[in-house]
Amino acid sequence: MARLVPLMPLPPTEPSSRCSLCGFVGCDIRAIGCGCLFHSRCFRLTTGAVPIKKCPRCSKDIKSLHLIPMSFREIDEARQHARLKLPLEKKRKAGSNQESSSITQETRNGRWTNEETLYVQELMKNFENGSLPLKNGTKLSTFLADMLQCKHSRLTKKMKNAKLSMRSFRRTTGFVANVKAFSQLEDNFFRSIVNDFVRAEVKFNMQKEWREYFCSFCAEINQPIEASDWLSSVEEIERRGSLAKDAAKHARRKLMMGYGGQSDGQVQEPKEKPSILGNSAQAISQPPSSGMQPTPNTSGDQDHEFVSLFTDKSLFQDNNDETGKKHAVSVLSAHGWNKMSPFLDKVLEYIRTNNTPFEYVEIWAPVRSGDQSDLRVCFAGHVVNPILLETGHTEEFNNLVSFGNYSQKFSFFPGSGLPGRIFQTHTPTWDQSIHNGKIRLRFYS
Repeated sequence: MARLVPLMPLPPTEPSSRCSLCGFVGCDIRAIGCGCLFHSRCFRLTTGAVPIKKCPRCSKDIKSLHLIPMSFREIDEARQHARLKLPLEKKRKAGSNQESSSITQETRNGRWTNEETLYVQELMKNFENGSLPLKNGTKLSTFLADMLQCKHSRLTKKMKNAKLSMRSFRRTTGFVANVKAFSQLEDNFFRSIVNDFVRAEVKFNMQKEWREYFCSFCAEINQPIEASDWLSSVEEIERRGSLAKDAAKHARRKLMMGYGGQSDGQVQEPKEKPSILGNSAQAISQPPSSGMQPTPNTSGDQDHEFVSLFTDKSLFQDNNDETGKKHAVSVLSAHGWNKMSPFLDKVLEYIRTNNTPFEYVEIWAPVRSGDQSDLRVCFAGHVVNPILLETGHTEEFNNLVSFGNYSQKFSFFPGSGLPGRIFQTHTPTWDQSIHNGKIRLRFYS
């Protein structure tokens, strides 16, 4: 069902940026020679006049076509305004038309407005007539989803019997006949979007899609076009997208860390960095996502080899020897942080030699700082299995490295948190499918 909403005013735009044929803003190409600006859908470019020599507006000579790069001004201003409005929008009722959650949405959803319905009908009519600058064979469902920045399911729900995925483009003219009516419907659609940032985002995405389709169209008909500035703006879009994705991951990880700290107990900043591991330390590992389990080890020699990594009898003596523990803690405080690296190398060597299915290991060690009664379990280093890089899982490898670096900020009292509990009980633990269980500080997302 379509709904009517009041049309919102658009930001002022310089007259010089308006299309020479339809008079609306958001031009995609510039004719080098005469300087006229056009939308890609308005520009009369046919296969019989390639390469084009005359401007369709002023009939002057054209040297080449220049694809205009994307402008981030409007979307950046809308984002700043959205951040200022966000605290006020949160205080409003859930039924408010201002959808603050859409600020971070990658795709649009929700009800169709009457303006959007009319604009989509015009797009489909020109698609069927072959009067759009598209490559032959373009699917209608893909074209509409790209233009409207929505999923295919939103289209099929609205047009159940349209068979969008079965309809392909066959070019006739390659440009819209009634350019003013088409651009007016597009402008009405933009104005019908109430949220300022969503409106700017939809306009930005639609301009990007028109220019990408026009590039493919020019390549198909062998029309030269200067697109170096456009490609630079595309790289900036990808860079911003990557930064936004990383920021969202760090925010999620920070949120999970906060929940884990509240669940497991008090979290303290480490005052001193440990250096050498003993039998009180813990290696926390993450099994691979493929569901592999550690292979049971029936060899006593291999068991002794692994245990020896965490046992230094010259420092810790016996497990129940209090004198040995105190001596170990004093030695930890006396050595430097760089002494930890050889031990982590041995852990990694053991994992790779015995084909142990672990991707990530953390070391935690007891440290006394200040008052001798103030004993804490502090982060003592981490290592990521390079098999992830060798198998092409670069993003997962980088995420685990970042997770280990973030863990340096935490320490635990004995009995608090997973490291503190294992240190206090001297009992190993195995947590399976922790993403389905209780949220803890060691939870990794």
